[in-house]
Amino acid sequence: MIWSAAPAGGRAAATGLAALMWALASIFALRGLTLRPIVHNHPPPYRFNPALHLHATIPAPTPAGDDLIGTHLAGAPEQQPAAPRPGHTVPAPATSG
Repeated sequence: MIWSAAPAGGRAAATGLAALMWALASIFALRGLTLRPIVHNHPPPYRFNPALHLHATIPAPTPAGDDLIGTHLAGAPEQQPAAPRPGHTVPAPATSG
């Protein structure tokens, strides 16, 4: 459009001036654009907390002589089964014969 509207003697200068103005306007208009993605490589600050919290329940100690763990290994006689409750019958042991 510049070429056809300009007089014959100044067409080249008018076109060159229009291109220069277009480039100048583009520089100001597009100065913030970039083709690279913005990468933020700043890791969040790490706070080291050396406190260690253990939540455990410790059972109360048992009185002496109340511990039955390992008594059958130490040569003690094995515990007898409990007597049947009233009204219940216990089946007789099977005999092989």
